[in-house]
Amino acid sequence: MLTVGSEFRYNLQQRQRLHLDGDPVMLVNDERTSDIFAVYLQDEVKISSWFSMNAGLRLDRYSTFGSAVSPRAAVILRPNPKTDIKYMFGRAFRAPTAFEAYYADGVTQEINPALRPETVTSHGVSVERMLTPSFSVAVEGFHNQMNQLINLRIDPATGLGEYVNLSSDGTEGLEFQLDARHSRLGAALSYTLQRSTDSLTGTALANSPKHLAKSKVQAPVRSMFLMSLELQYESPESTYTQFRIPDSLDANATVSTRKPIWGFDLSASCYNLLDRRNYDPVSPWLREQRLEQNGREFLVRITRTFSRR
Repeated sequence: MLTVGSEFRYNLQQRQRLHLDGDPVMLVNDERTSDIFAVYLQDEVKISSWFSMNAGLRLDRYSTFGSAVSPRAAVILRPNPKTDIKYMFGRAFRAPTAFEAYYADGVTQEINPALRPETVTSHGVSVERMLTPSFSVAVEGFHNQMNQLINLRIDPATGLGEYVNLSSDGTEGLEFQLDARHSRLGAALSYTLQRSTDSLTGTALANSPKHLAKSKVQAPVRSMFLMSLELQYESPESTYTQFRIPDSLDANATVSTRKPIWGFDLSASCYNLLDRRNYDPVSPWLREQRLEQNGREFLVRITRTFSRR
């Protein structure tokens, strides 16, 4: 099946301003417009009962820096009805933000006209196996190569900071996943072991946890509601200055309606249910070694879907 589409976005106003308190003189007064046009296609070809392919291509054209091509492909083997073996390939990019590309106050930062997008190329191999009709297991090995990463550095000629495409990093790892369903109950458990390194020096990267784990349990409450509990764990990590960030554990709970009530879908969530003090590492350009994340949060969502009959 062939899928074709396009996308167009026009940014009417991109404004950056900076002035000191009490001083009407603008240190930064940058106003721009920009547009993005993209076309994409994707096709799925089933060659036989045990062999199929999926391929896609997207072309983005940015008025700011030009064009970028993002291909992706997957080869799927099914040696038997209970086993899938996949190889996946993809390449993507991240365009520089307006701040990275155009912010210049003449005091701390300057523009780099040669700034280009970051790119990432990914490879993955996975094996999925249905052990029983209600229980499955999956293992995936992956490698991501990131090039032209955007970093802030000091221009030796001016002493000002500028964003440049400075480094290349790689990440490889293994991910394990278990899924179980019985009647109206569901549970999932995943664990990821990863290592991120500087491609030039081979040293481990800062701000990159080695172990990630996630679990989720879902069950009906009476006949109208569905409740889910999710746990997310990250192992300790180090900042750019080798300051140690402790491990983090988040528990999230959500209660939602299984069917619309008078046409409305309702849900109520509590994030960081245990109100733990979790921290994230920060940029080496900030004084702080870590930033404390939000405590317990509540979110109520009411959704109304309109359909034409």
